[in-house]
Amino acid sequence: MKFSMAILIALAHSAPSKVNLEDPDYLPEEERGLETICSNLDKEFIVITHDITDNGQSGKLTMAKGSGLLTFCSEPIGQQCKKGVKFSWNMYFPSGLYNKKHSPYWMWADYYNGGEIFYTERYYGSNPYYSQYNPPSNEFELIDANNVKIVMWQNKVPYTLRAHATIEWECLDFDPAFPMSNKWATNTWQMAQAILTNDFTPQMAENYGCAGRGTFDAYASTYGKPVNYIDAAFLTWKKCVKCASGEDETKVVPYYYDVTTDWCGAYLSMKDTSQDFCECDRALMNVLKNAPADTGYSMYSTNECYKPGQKTRYVPLTCCKWNENFWAAYNPTYYCCGADGVRTIGTC
Repeated sequence: MKFSMAILIALAHSAPSKVNLEDPDYLPEEERGLETICSNLDKEFIVITHDITDNGQSGKLTMAKGSGLLTFCSEPIGQQCKKGVKFSWNMYFPSGLYNKKHSPYWMWADYYNGGEIFYTERYYGSNPYYSQYNPPSNEFELIDANNVKIVMWQNKVPYTLRAHATIEWECLDFDPAFPMSNKWATNTWQMAQAILTNDFTPQMAENYGCAGRGTFDAYASTYGKPVNYIDAAFLTWKKCVKCASGEDETKVVPYYYDVTTDWCGAYLSMKDTSQDFCECDRALMNVLKNAPADTGYSMYSTNECYKPGQKTRYVPLTCCKWNENFWAAYNPTYYCCGADGVRTIGTC
């Protein structure tokens, strides 16, 4: 979705400059913000379609008002956006205007900013008689807005006339090349894109040292002892993921990571087993985000890896889980699993 440079910063409702007896009625302030979600209504009233793209960072909302007598309803957009939403809207009336002149329905957006509710100007759709009342631009940029809802409201009385609106939106500061940089990450690569913005970049992780083989591939073979603390962090991460998945690669699943709050979980009160993988990734990124730029260990040759002794048979990992979503592998000869993680044996 592209927006022109003429962005309207929509902060509050403003009245039209011309008023006469045939002009649209204006909604009293006490009737604003009423909670009727459009998608909860029967199809005779309105059909709602959400086309969500870029992992929730952009999308298109379609509101097709049917033949039922609809008074009003609202539908949220940009629920995952942290820094605000920008959108454009269009609306037309397939069954015509009321009395061949009046828009049967109109729209506005309401949203919260700093705990206060605000409203955009009204939009009366494609109607030459009402063009003077429409905002100067149908593009809005709601900075630091949250709980953004698009409202469709009757013009004076409910109508059987139809209305069709499309609202295209995207999160502010959204970069299509880095789809998770604004809000959510759901896997290791997306988390790396969002967090590794200093010297060590996500691309430097490819075939790093002897343990960090592949590109954030927890099940790639380890070819020898870690070459440095970064490589050791990759090895620790690989074991964490394997413990969380029961050493079954097919059980690695997507998660939700909030980039802004550095939190694993879709909501602060919700945790589940998918977040185990998030915590493994988060621990690795905490090391990599402060690491120096690659010094020759990215795309490292396995011929340089030191393999002490002869290859032995595979031994399943001994895993420790604590605090619901944290995992680590350990050697039970020297360590034990305590209430707060792996500890020296005899201290658990």
